[in-house]
Amino acid sequence: PLAAIALTASAAVAAPPAGPDPAALAATLDKSIAAENGEAKVTAAGPLGDLAFLRRVSIDLNGRIPTDAEISQYLAWPAAERRTKAIEQYMARDQYADRWAIFFGDLLRVRSGTDGGPAFQAFVHEAVRANLPYDTLARRLIAASGKANSQPETGFLL
Repeated sequence: PLAAIALTASAAVAAPPAGPDPAALAATLDKSIAAENGEAKVTAAGPLGDLAFLRRVSIDLNGRIPTDAEISQYLAWPAAERRTKAIEQYMARDQYADRWAIFFGDLLRVRSGTDGGPAFQAFVHEAVRANLPYDTLARRLIAASGKANSQPETGFLL
C-alpha cells in the first residue's frame, strides 16, 4: 500500500543539521524589518497576543482552529514556553504532514493520475512527516532513477 512507502532508513533517522540560534535569528530579522519599516515610514503592529498566536499557528500548521482543550492546555503552560511548545506539538501531529504534503505536492507538481504519481505523493508525505531536510529532498528528487512505481522519487522527473 502507498502508506507503506517509506524513506530509506538513513534518511528517516538522520537529524537535520543544526541551524542558527532561533533567538539570534529573530533578533537579526527584527532589526532588518525595523530598519526597512523606518525607511518606508511604516509603523509595525504591536505584539500578537497569546490566543491570536495560537489560532494562527494552529491554522498554519494543522489547517484548523484550536479546540477548547488545546486552548486550555496552551494557557496552562508557562508563558515563556507556550509558543515553542505549541509549535512543536502541532508539528508532531499527523495533520501537519497531511497539510504540508499537499502544499509540497502542489509545489512539486505531483500528478496522481500518472504512473508513480500516488507513490510520489506518499513519498512527499513521508518526507514531511520525517522532517527530511529540503536539501536532502532536492538531491533525492534530482538524482532519482528507475521506474516510477518502484522508485517514488522518479515521479518528480516524470
